[in-house]
Amino acid sequence: MFSLRAVVLLLLFALFVHCKLEVEGGKRKTTTTPRPKLKRAKDKLASTKRTLLSYIGKKRMVTRNTTGDGSLDRILYGSMLQLHCDNVLAASEVEWSLDGVKIRSSFSNWRMEVTERGVLEIWPIIFNDTGRWECTVKGRYKGALEIQVLSMNEAYRLGVTGYFTTSAFFLPILAVGI
Repeated sequence: MFSLRAVVLLLLFALFVHCKLEVEGGKRKTTTTPRPKLKRAKDKLASTKRTLLSYIGKKRMVTRNTTGDGSLDRILYGSMLQLHCDNVLAASEVEWSLDGVKIRSSFSNWRMEVTERGVLEIWPIIFNDTGRWECTVKGRYKGALEIQVLSMNEAYRLGVTGYFTTSAFFLPILAVGI
């Protein structure tokens, strides 16, 4: 049986590992997103969350909207990513850029396509797609999104450390409540 000291040390170690993984380049990245608004639809709670995850055949499709703050989103390697820019009527009005470099349709850039509605589709997403994606409409900044492409192992590691970090804060509260 584990002693209380061993459990506390294990939880502190998990917290340290989680913090170490989150810090990159001396700058802490946040994963906080606004809580989704809930609405009633046919006696079921329907979420209006901005993240849609669905499967088309074997493609994992992820849809994101650009926001003014450029929030961080983590996406699995190999997924299909659709980026939507607000208030776009035609593809000719929208320009996309990654870390300040404009995206152009070309033969060598076969993974990226801008649809007639101005949606940028990237498939398959690779590690080089990590960065800040920005959209401009008629030369005016409309929004950005920070994308971090993760391997399955990295996603698993972040999930496990997040679980133990949450447990480290929740278990003492639970123990006091009992």
